Parts: sequence; structure tokens; C-alpha cells
Amino acid sequence: MPSKTMRLEDVLLELQRAGGYDGFEILILDAVGVELVTDEERGYLLSLIDRRYSAFRSTILLSHLDRAGLYKCLGGRIMDRLIDSGNAAVTVWKEK
Repeated sequence: MPSKTMRLEDVLLELQRAGGYDGFEILILDAVGVELVTDEERGYLLSLIDRRYSAFRSTILLSHLDRAGLYKCLGGRIMDRLIDSGNAAVTVWKEK
């Protein structure tokens, strides 16, 4: 399991090598959208989310982006899969 801050690409490659975190009840991906997401990363992420979706496992994304920003960053296929069986909670925080 990653124990330090890693680039999304490195995390996704590690997940793929380890067979993913399919067995965990909940997977939380933090700081989504901080880096640009490549097409290859989108493919890995879609595969991960699709496996978890098929296994009825929860996946939570945390981001400073709004829903439209997440659609632009991750793409419609990933967002549609995430929202198909779940909810989106949008919060607004005041910056310090």
C-alpha cells in the first residue's frame, strides 16, 4: 500500500501490479485533479473503478474540483460509472 505521496500514474501502476485494492470495502482517492490526468492514467483508473463497481465496493474521490471539473479531468466514462451507483456530495470551504 502506498505510504507516501505519489503521482497518480505511480499509484495506479502499483495498484495494477498488486491486483488492485479490490478486496477493500472502501477505497479513497484524495487530491483528484491536482495533477493533469493522462489518457493512460484514465484507462488504469477506469479499470480499477470498473472492477470495484462490479464487486459492489465503494470508491470515494476527494477533490477541490466541482462536478464539471471532475468530468473534464477524469472523463465521462469514469464519472458516469462513479455516479451511476452513488451520490456526489459537494461542499464549499472557505480558504484560509
